[in-house]
Amino acid sequence: MDLKYEVSDIWNYATGDNTIVVPVNLDLICGRGLAKQWKDRYPSEYKFVVKSPELMNTFRDQAPKDVPDFVESILKPESFFFECISTNAKTPTIVAIFYYGLILVNSVILLPVKYHWRETASLELIEKSLKKLNNLTLLKKLNVYLPKVGCGFGELDWNTDVKPLVEKYWLDSWTVVDPSNHVYDLYRTSFIPSVRRDKRWHSK
Repeated sequence: MDLKYEVSDIWNYATGDNTIVVPVNLDLICGRGLAKQWKDRYPSEYKFVVKSPELMNTFRDQAPKDVPDFVESILKPESFFFECISTNAKTPTIVAIFYYGLILVNSVILLPVKYHWRETASLELIEKSLKKLNNLTLLKKLNVYLPKVGCGFGELDWNTDVKPLVEKYWLDSWTVVDPSNHVYDLYRTSFIPSVRRDKRWHSK
């Protein structure tokens, strides 16, 4: 299967009707890589997502016991799928969809690839997340741009580890975004921890 690739900074696609994927750990500790960039770019969205234990339980595939007080409306209640809107007048409107362990918050999908931020990425978790991403893409008719998930700080190999899983759940509305050389050099200290991963990250 031929995957679609773009060589660019993935944040260039966080506009319009596009949706970008940010790999995260299940504790949403966003200390480096794209997760930290998302937290720094959208601090209000980060605070909204991590504010409630109920929402975080849903992120971890556990049914929420109660609807958080700060959630204005539940638009499509299901066992693990609900849509909520922030009510804080001081910040822009935030619409978050919690779907079986994925979070779509405005134009960003938080996709779990690690159980703990110190660990390497889990292929089992990545496959579960990609399957959910496939379902959510079809459900919401999304145009998705995703990085080579698990191949940065996750320390997995794109060709041998992750690419076969991406191909398994691939949709025509997905595009894999590879950082260009100048973007890669810019993010090297915060995105890729070791020069030994250079070749692995850029290989297709």
